[in-house]
Amino acid sequence: MKGNKPALLAAITSRLPAATTAASAHTDTERRSGYRVTRTIWIAPATGVDFPGAAVVFRLRRDVYAPDGQRVSKQIVHGITSLSGAAADLLTYIRTHWWIENKVHWVRDVLFGEDTHHAWLGNVAHAMASLRNLTIALIRLAGHYRIKQVMERHHADKMLIPALLNASRP
Repeated sequence: MKGNKPALLAAITSRLPAATTAASAHTDTERRSGYRVTRTIWIAPATGVDFPGAAVVFRLRRDVYAPDGQRVSKQIVHGITSLSGAAADLLTYIRTHWWIENKVHWVRDVLFGEDTHHAWLGNVAHAMASLRNLTIALIRLAGHYRIKQVMERHHADKMLIPALLNASRP
């Protein structure tokens, strides 16, 4: 939930408990590249929230700590979902959603600049999206998962493209 719907955001936050460790429903900590990432989630029933299918509202706090223990960043997001269940399950679902977001949408938005593209006439936008999807699929079929590095390498040396196309064949 972003701040562009202030009434809905206020309805969500009014139903949630105070953002204290004692009131948290679930906390998860992981290590990534030497950094410690702690995620804490608070949940509450979405009764009275004017949103179709709303079952649960949540607050998710992400704290990232450097290897020396110094906090690097803190992010708090609020959300609403039609899912019900334990807070740990909801946290797992949210992490899975962001995995998909990073795997697909980040590649299209950042690497291919899809949001800044100005191909709006006729079917050009659909054709460009299809070509981007084809490119991503070919790179992944060739066994590469670091698409940014593959794109940079192939941009620097166009002679690598035929080998990539050949490697993506079944």
